[in-house]
Amino acid sequence: MKPVTTIGSASAVDYDQVQDSKARWPETDWIPWLIVGCALLLRFFLLGIKPPHFDEGINGWFVDQIVKNGFYRYDPTNYHGPLHFYVLFLSQTLLGRNLWALRLPVVLVSITCVWLTLKFEPFVGRNVSRWAAVAMAVSPGFVFYGRYSIHEVWLVLFSMLFILGLLGLWRIGTTNYLWCAGMGLTGMILTKETYIIHLSCALLAIPITWLASSSITISRQRSKKPAIRGVTPRSFIPVFLVAMVAGFFMSWPRTLYVPLAASVGILIAALLPKDLIFVFKQPSDRADMRPAKQKWDFVDLAVVGATGIALIVFFYSGTFFHWNGVKGLYEAYSAWFATGKEGHGHEKPPDYWLRLIGRYEFSVALGLVLSFFCQRFKDISLRYLAIYGVGTLIAYSIVRYKTPWCIVSIIWPFCFLFGAATLLVPLRLRQSGYFGLACLLCLAAGLAIWFAGWDNYAYIWPFLFIGAAILLLICLTHPVATNVLLVASLATAACWAILLNYFRCTTETEPFGQEKLSFLSTNRPHYPEQFLSVALDSGRFPTRWVLRKPDASANHRR
Repeated sequence: MKPVTTIGSASAVDYDQVQDSKARWPETDWIPWLIVGCALLLRFFLLGIKPPHFDEGINGWFVDQIVKNGFYRYDPTNYHGPLHFYVLFLSQTLLGRNLWALRLPVVLVSITCVWLTLKFEPFVGRNVSRWAAVAMAVSPGFVFYGRYSIHEVWLVLFSMLFILGLLGLWRIGTTNYLWCAGMGLTGMILTKETYIIHLSCALLAIPITWLASSSITISRQRSKKPAIRGVTPRSFIPVFLVAMVAGFFMSWPRTLYVPLAASVGILIAALLPKDLIFVFKQPSDRADMRPAKQKWDFVDLAVVGATGIALIVFFYSGTFFHWNGVKGLYEAYSAWFATGKEGHGHEKPPDYWLRLIGRYEFSVALGLVLSFFCQRFKDISLRYLAIYGVGTLIAYSIVRYKTPWCIVSIIWPFCFLFGAATLLVPLRLRQSGYFGLACLLCLAAGLAIWFAGWDNYAYIWPFLFIGAAILLLICLTHPVATNVLLVASLATAACWAILLNYFRCTTETEPFGQEKLSFLSTNRPHYPEQFLSVALDSGRFPTRWVLRKPDASANHRR
């Protein structure tokens, strides 16, 4: 009788568990799972439909060198950290030397970025984090390069982890967020030398966010009128903006902006009353402005720092077989700054990123427009992301060396600004505010038409941004119109993602796919038979990496 009783008891327990599961099923929040599932489908479906990219062939060649030498020999002139190559080595060891094994790690990292976006919910809100996750899941850039075996997606993951850690330390202050910030910084250093851009922008955005979120109180001791009647500091703002925009379109040298800013500053100082004092004061009713009480101590900080340093030394030293690689941490920047200044075949104009955003990333374009309304966001985290995102975009625009896959490490903060559009509904401005925005948009449209006429209207991105700003301002007055605009932009992004990955991924006119083809046409033999011989003779080319066996390709050095 005991076995029967045991079986009956087990059946009763299983029945209760099934009933509990059925009861919890309607209460389960499936939206995050659907978002991650959408990202998984777009990145995994027909993963091998595209031929290997040029950089994928190079990365595969480096993995072959690890197989041959037993470690990765870090080269400071390569501008890429060792982490990606060791992960590819592990993937190929487990799954074999094939295209799926080469791309699988980056695909998983790209999906993890979408999941990590949802973890920003405590700081930006549930709706904003979910809108941002959907925007990243269907983004043409994130999907296109999330299916490539390149470093930039790793940089997105670790920069997001680093920013999440900073916001967590600011708002909550637990040890978990300390680890997020520490491991995020460590991962960026192990991925690519451009981490210095993201680190600098992230740190500079902190005091700028504090100043932008502080109230400005003006105390006047005696005089209440300006030095010249009708002339105030605000009078110079339109003049300065017009000069900056005109100088950008006319490609002024950067040295002209310094005397321009100095002249405006001198005029303001000369025309202001002598007894006018500006005082920055932090509002006392803004609890999120004050850093949270930290729940970690210096022991935790030492453990996180020691772990990060140990990982950096371990990978850059070639797992302790190539100690000269550790010196490459600082030696790389002499060559990197030279490359960033000269371009070396990849030089692009400053507005290159705006062109790509205007052409493909409509959701990001709306987020970029909304970043200029960051002062209307009550949440300081959104203000910080807006300032950090704009600063990163400006920094990458200054560097002449531009490759299209870097766009994913630039645009991810604007996904949150895109989702924050719902927080501005309904948008209410003063009559003077609407009039000022109308004047600025008309001025921008006039300048765009004027300067675009010189290039026979070859570039339409300024008009796209102006149109997006006008449409956004109109839709923000009504919640339904705002939701329709957000859904329409996401649908457009999803269509672009499908079109690029399954129909137009190898055309010569596609900016996302033509970069290496145009680079080869200017740096390799022009005759087809010569190019073919070079492509088949070098293990660095993807054709040779795919066709050759591991033992043969390992004999070809870079």
